[in-house]
Amino acid sequence: MECPSLAIELRQSVESCGGELLERRDFFRSLWTAVGSPHTMHRLDYFVLYSLCRSFAPDLILELGRARGNSTCALREAARVGGCARMVSV
Repeated sequence: MECPSLAIELRQSVESCGGELLERRDFFRSLWTAVGSPHTMHRLDYFVLYSLCRSFAPDLILELGRARGNSTCALREAARVGGCARMVSV
């Protein structure tokens, strides 16, 4: 079952970061390659996580559980670029 409001927020987040995402696509490609486990997370998921983090601008990102570090890289980069979030990954 799809949640319409969540889908709208997600679309708005990605759209608001559109130009930034295009500028950083090579960086995300290099992260995806560096992690070395391309089957654990789709490349577009990097854009989605990054966009959500940039749009919501949290003070703290708490990541519970990680496998290869894909999402950690995307979230950390968004926090670094935004300059406003601390990140804890457990």
